[in-house]
Amino acid sequence: MAQGVDIPEPISKMGANPFFQPEEDVDDLSNQRTFRDMDEDGNWPEPKKVFLVPAHWEMYGVARVEANDVDEAILIAENECRLSDFNADYVTDSFSVDADVIEEKKNNG
Repeated sequence: MAQGVDIPEPISKMGANPFFQPEEDVDDLSNQRTFRDMDEDGNWPEPKKVFLVPAHWEMYGVARVEANDVDEAILIAENECRLSDFNADYVTDSFSVDADVIEEKKNNG
């Protein structure tokens, strides 16, 4: 695994290579077709493979924490607050695909 990159627990339980699954291993919703999928001649396109692409991004926000001092507030925020406790927004231009994880999976299967 790439140094410093932890694969989230639910993804790591998906099998040996969770990032590159053939279509049949993905949920039934990915196989549903609509008329929008047809080309102008009414033909269905060939099905594509489905990939789980690891990515990360930043959020910035604030949480309301009751504490006796700022040090206690920081400890509470770090250890007891849930993500939903924060009023947060996406940090512009922070989205990134984890190319190191993908490369590691390609090389080590």
